[in-house]
Amino acid sequence: MSVVKFSNTYPSLLDRFFPYDIWTQHTKNTNKNNAYEPLVNVYQTEKGYAIELIVPGYRKEDIQIEVQENLLSISSKKLPQEQLQPEKKYTYREFYYQDFKRSFSLTEELNTDGISAKYEEGILTVSIPKKEALPSKPVQLITIE
Repeated sequence: MSVVKFSNTYPSLLDRFFPYDIWTQHTKNTNKNNAYEPLVNVYQTEKGYAIELIVPGYRKEDIQIEVQENLLSISSKKLPQEQLQPEKKYTYREFYYQDFKRSFSLTEELNTDGISAKYEEGILTVSIPKKEALPSKPVQLITIE
């Protein structure tokens, strides 16, 4: 049983060798609706789990993290570069920023009240602690009457 469930499919072998669309030169980390999805790593720590998203160029003020019931959602609303710096007139552009949203289902063993996040060098790390284990009760003998 996995602790964090994904809705994404595993990339094909061709996508690993050719991460760009040969016609548009855009990266293939988009979903079926052609919306941008930042790449993700999930790993287990001693105290819980961590989710890393690679989001270079975004400010931490641009990113929103929400937990509703057992669904963790990480999203961003980013203004186009033309609106941020209207004095720049591009003749050619290869990088751009888009809004994104990634959602993760969390299991009951995780403490959603203790979730924390940090953003450093273009990588957002969300830490999700496990719930404290309740001490086990000693064996209780039941007498038969």
